[in-house]
Parts: sequence; structure tokens; C-alpha cells
Amino acid sequence: MVDLRGIRRGVVAVLAVGVLFVAGCTGEPGRPAVGATGPGWVGGLRTPSPVPVDINPSAPPVGDTVPTGVVVDGRELVLYVWHSVQVPWLGAAALDRGTGGLTDWLIGTGRSFNGTGEPGHFGEVRREEVPDGTVIYMGMFRGTVDRIVLAEPDGGSAEAAFTAWSAGDYTIFWARCRAAPIPENTPVGEGRTEPLDPVKYPLVSAFDKSGAALDEVRLRPAATKPRVV
Repeated sequence: MVDLRGIRRGVVAVLAVGVLFVAGCTGEPGRPAVGATGPGWVGGLRTPSPVPVDINPSAPPVGDTVPTGVVVDGRELVLYVWHSVQVPWLGAAALDRGTGGLTDWLIGTGRSFNGTGEPGHFGEVRREEVPDGTVIYMGMFRGTVDRIVLAEPDGGSAEAAFTAWSAGDYTIFWARCRAAPIPENTPVGEGRTEPLDPVKYPLVSAFDKSGAALDEVRLRPAATKPRVV
């Protein structure tokens, strides 16, 4: 488990248009939802128009910025990649839709996870819990995808929106829906905790055009124990 803000409070600015996208993570248990998953939200390929970004000159975006159309309290989520083509890190910023001002995306609380697997590969995947009861997914996948499905423990699912990163072989994806928070670990001794059974946590899966699974990542926290000084 990696704290995105601990790695970098990535900042990017973006001028974007869009409406508030909120869908219930609903679908038939065991069968990923296809297309629209709720009022106002349709997952799948997007082609958002990038805008110039100069909010953090020491860590400028690499490739095009990605306005998502996801708005919380009048501020729109904008995703971008920074650092380098060889080592891409995902950053996020907030665009004030009223003033046009740009700030760090410090709206929700959440965690980041790293996925592993072949032939595809998830990079950082973040699931933010927003004060209004919704959750926001954002992340990167190495390679080309046809669908990215977010499956919740209650059997519901949603499709993520996604776009190809302009500077390298990665797909940037995002979604917003209503879902329960990720559960806390269970205390198992002084200073030690263990996560619950894997099925108690959301699953993010990528599929190709034939419907074959490319890779998946379970958003399950790691066990914790006291730090040894």
C-alpha cells in the first residue's frame, strides 16, 4: 500500500468541461456491467482535450493532461502523468469551475495500490472516498485495453472511463460511483493488523477486445506491524 500524497502531491491544472458523473456501482453479481452503469455515467474510451499546465514548473506533466469531468464541490478532477516516460507517476489536481483556479486534488481520502500480473500490468490505482458518500477511482494500466471494470464486494460493478496516455504505452482511467468504503484492517495484536478476506475488497480488472482478462488488482490493504527502529 502506497500513499499517493506521500509519494508526491502531484499538481496539474486543466481547463475542462463536463457534468457531475455519479453512478451506482450496480450490476448483476459475477457479470461485469457493460456501458452505462447509472444516471450520467458511461464508461469506456474517452478523448478529452488537454490544456497547458504550469502550476508546478519543477514537475510538469509528461504528455497530455486528462480532464475527467468528475466534479466535487465545484472542482473538477484532472489527471496527468509526471516524472518520466520510463517511470510514469500519476498525479491529480483540482480545477475550480467557478474561478478557474488550480490546486492540488486534496478533496477525498483514500489509498493507493500497486497491481501485478501478466500480460498486462496495473500501475498505481487509487480509490478515493469523497465526503458526499461517493468514491472515485483513478489509475494507470500498462498497455491497451477495451474495458476496465470495477467490481465491488457487494456484487455491483461499474465501467471506468479511460484514455491512452499520449507519451507512452499506458492507459489512464477513472470513474465515480456510490460504494462502501474499503474496510479497515482487523487488530491482531499490539501494533499489528491483518486485512479481511480478499473477497471483502474491490477488484479492478482490465479486458481486451475479445473479452479476455488482461490483469486485475484487488484493492486490499497490506498487513501492518510496529516499525522497528
